[in-house]
Amino acid sequence: AMSDKDHYIKTKTAYYKLNAYFEYITGAYEKNNELSQELKSNMNRTYEEYLDWKQTDEAKDLWENNIKDGVLRLVVNDLGNMTDEEEQKMHHKLDMIERDDYFEKLLIVDMTGTAKMILQDPKMPTTVTQEVNVIEVEESIEVPFAVIDQVPVMASCQHLTTNDELKVCMSKNIAKHVTKNFNIDLAKKLGLVGKQRISVIFKIDTQGDVIDVRARAPHPDLEDEAKRVINLLPQFKPGKQKGKEVTVPYSLPILFQVKDDINQNISENGVVEEIIEQATKDEQIELTEVSYAIVNQTPVFPTCQDLSSEQERKTCTNNKVASFVNKNFNTDIAKQLNLKGQQRISVAFKIAKDGSILDAKARASHPKLIEEAKRVVNMLPKFIPGMHNEKPIIVTYSLPILFQVH
Repeated sequence: AMSDKDHYIKTKTAYYKLNAYFEYITGAYEKNNELSQELKSNMNRTYEEYLDWKQTDEAKDLWENNIKDGVLRLVVNDLGNMTDEEEQKMHHKLDMIERDDYFEKLLIVDMTGTAKMILQDPKMPTTVTQEVNVIEVEESIEVPFAVIDQVPVMASCQHLTTNDELKVCMSKNIAKHVTKNFNIDLAKKLGLVGKQRISVIFKIDTQGDVIDVRARAPHPDLEDEAKRVINLLPQFKPGKQKGKEVTVPYSLPILFQVKDDINQNISENGVVEEIIEQATKDEQIELTEVSYAIVNQTPVFPTCQDLSSEQERKTCTNNKVASFVNKNFNTDIAKQLNLKGQQRISVAFKIAKDGSILDAKARASHPKLIEEAKRVVNMLPKFIPGMHNEKPIIVTYSLPILFQVH
């Protein structure tokens, strides 16, 4: 909920309580005539005069200049429908956050004081309605092996220079490791014959360690064996995206042939090449869809396309999506459902190759809130599509909608 200090306009009761406090302390400042006069000036206003004064630029500037704990402030008339001048001021303050490490957040309130937006990181905003918290997404995101800037590296591949060379080297070395260590006799002991396929997924975290190993196979014992082998992989040099270490998911099939004579299994090279070939196909499938966080060229909100830089267009798009949701989401639904306190709705959708909205999904405490979230997201205008490797691509986008029910 909003604290009293975050409200731009105080309630009548709060205003007169504050005046009473001013009256009490004024005596302590009698020696400071200038400060005493300022306090008395505030005390002499009726509540109606106070409301009129809060509409003035003087009052807005006074509130906005009260910067504490690295939080910038901005007053707007209507949070869901900001004027061009208000948007310019917002972008100016967001630029201050990017340029100066002292500033961490931007607090935006509307004239009623009942709506609040907090922009914490303009690069990756999420939105809220009545209280709009644009939450910073940590950089420990997951970036698929197929699209990462710098792949994780095994010690035996460190002499190579290009990312493509490192990818091939890593794939071959993982395949050889699996071929060397996987006990294919296990399949024969289980009575399995013919070609066996085990699908394996694991992650290489920001420390270079293998984590979250999962496997799918015709028999649980084969799954356990696959996990055992993958967990034997040596530590990697972590992958990087935009210069920062990230977690990298990696998937591969373990393929082998079980014949009547175990000695007739296909050669090691055959297994390795088949694994690499299939893994390459799997990577190509991943590239049909890319996360908003890592796509080369993000989808652009229609009114943001004339901005000159990619970062400006991205920041503008994120803020436009936040404002759109704030303006159109009906928070009264939660009141009608007798819900109390802060409500959180997790929303995910896709921006198609033609810029349209696809596959909107939501998770919330009540089905009606899910319906409303999907309704609002599906109202978003058509975007200029995202591009990856110079081709249009489907881009996944997610955000939470947070609001307070009093």
